[in-house]
Amino acid sequence: MNRTSATGEYARVGAVLSALFVNSDPAAQERWGQTVAHALAAAVSAANAVLVVGFKHATAMYGKGLAEELNRSYGRPAPPDASPLFIHPHTGVWCRRVSVDHDGSPESRFDGEPIDDGCYDAVGVTVDVGVPGARATVSCHHYPALSGDEVRRQTRLLELLRPAVAAGVRARIGAGRQQTALTRLVDAMDQGAALYTSDGTVLHQNAALTGLLAGHSDRDRLWRTMTSAALDAARATQAPLIAIGGSLPAPPEVQHDLHAAGGRHHVRARILTPADGRAPGLIVVLVEREKVETASASTLQKRFCLTDRELDVTHLLSMGKSNADIAQALGISPYTARHHTESVLSKLGVRSRAEVPGVVYSGGSALIAAPPQTNGRRSADRAD
Repeated sequence: MNRTSATGEYARVGAVLSALFVNSDPAAQERWGQTVAHALAAAVSAANAVLVVGFKHATAMYGKGLAEELNRSYGRPAPPDASPLFIHPHTGVWCRRVSVDHDGSPESRFDGEPIDDGCYDAVGVTVDVGVPGARATVSCHHYPALSGDEVRRQTRLLELLRPAVAAGVRARIGAGRQQTALTRLVDAMDQGAALYTSDGTVLHQNAALTGLLAGHSDRDRLWRTMTSAALDAARATQAPLIAIGGSLPAPPEVQHDLHAAGGRHHVRARILTPADGRAPGLIVVLVEREKVETASASTLQKRFCLTDRELDVTHLLSMGKSNADIAQALGISPYTARHHTESVLSKLGVRSRAEVPGVVYSGGSALIAAPPQTNGRRSADRAD
């Protein structure tokens, strides 16, 4: 093998290892299987490949060449369970020899080593993955069939990859089982809870959270707050931790408070499993709603000297509405809506529109952190 071909083979082997171990997102099982099958097909220069992971009572099959291989090799569409057609009964590397029986009908035979005059349309490897009752088979198909040294090269390459295939499938099964256990834990919680990956993807939410979000007027804001808390929890685990008494401290808990219609919400996030370079971390986000009394319109109007129109704007701001929303709701221009917003922020004595719910849902007690401006002018980032 010359240096150029050796370099190309090393690159293909690297692609297989990357597919097996790097792309381990628990929410992307199908993508993982397709990527592994594609990488293995490319490694042995096959037309396509099928990856089958079989258990005692269930089978998962991956590979874009599945239907084509069934039609070409067996002359029929894929049956409901096509896995027996791709699982070799014995572990190890094998190659499928095309032959003709005594009545002239084509049939396939499996050899552990290619014979000199054999013609092979598939090579593969079957492994026990180290999980009771689980076995995985990779079947790589060639059109037209091959013979000689090329088949031997491919079987040697698959033998080299055999331990990696077993380890990669085993890790994938472990990740799936871990996620299943965590979703059951989340479902058992009385409070609203969701399971996130460290990149902010929602994997699962329990019934309590579904009920909390149903009909919630500030549902979008609550989702954004939850996602922000999950991402902050992921970033918190990336900071260096100082060992205390020979052990690392527990990952910090992140808490965000949201003043929304119907009460104050406490959103807490904590990482369950950190990202390890092969899979993203898993984070649980909990939501608790604290019921508080809304200040009456008359209380707000008297305490902050609001006009009737400013009272309407205050109510809409407390619901997280933008100036455009306010303009549409009240039938006024965006410029006028901005003017009213600036006036409301000034009279309430708050820094930004995000603090308005804190005033409305705290019985009308203003959260004054700086003297209110009386000239009616507010900065764009506070009024927009």
